Order: sequence, then C-alpha cells, then structure tokens
Amino acid sequence: MFEKMDIRVQATAFIWLGFVLAIFAAAFSGVTDDTATTIVIAAAIAALVSTGATWRFGSPEILEGQAREAAESGKRKRGADSDPRTALLLQLMDADERQELKHRLMDDLTADGEDVSLAALLDDEGRSRSGR
Repeated sequence: MFEKMDIRVQATAFIWLGFVLAIFAAAFSGVTDDTATTIVIAAAIAALVSTGATWRFGSPEILEGQAREAAESGKRKRGADSDPRTALLLQLMDADERQELKHRLMDDLTADGEDVSLAALLDDEGRSRSGR
C-alpha cells in the first residue's frame, strides 16, 4: 500500500498520528488542564516544525542524491584500501613473479572459458573480412 507513496506523505501521516496520540494522552492522563494545554501546544508546534522540515528537506531528489553520494563514498573508500592479503602477496613476489601473474591474468581475461578465446575469434573474423 505504501510502496508507491512519497516518503514525505508517509512521514507527515506518522507525525500527525503522533500529535493525535499526544492529545489523547494529555486528555486521559489525569493531569491539570494547564498541563494538558501545554502538552497539546508543544505537540502541535513540534508537529508543525517536523512537517515543515520533512517537506523542505525530504524531497525525493535530495534523498536520492544523498543515497547516491553515500554509495559513491563507499566505493571510493573500498577502492582506496585494496585487499590487504593481495597487497601482502604482491609484496612477497619478486618482479618476475609479478610479471608472470600479470600475463596469466591477461590470458584469463582474453579467454572466456571456451576452447577458442573471444579475442582470437575477433582477430580471425577481422582477417576474414579484410581478405574478401
């Protein structure tokens, strides 16, 4: 039911439901009339301020922008700190071993699990087209 509704509408309904509950609590709690009036006025002010803040700062564009910014920040943090095990492995390898690992990884990237790599098929296709 609430999936397609704007988050601000949901927040507004929740805020004013809280306001109504505060009125009932003040009315049936047995406090003096002055105290009940103070509670209702404070709840009304809080509900108005909260609703205004929700509609001012809770626009979907702002919320999406904040979510996107948080995701990008997380990606930057993960990218900056590589896996410590990989870093240790690379430190323990000498230059020849790193070169061999690099070539093996490049070979794995060019081979896509088939008997003939995709790169070889594309090279063959390019030669056969140019030979016509």
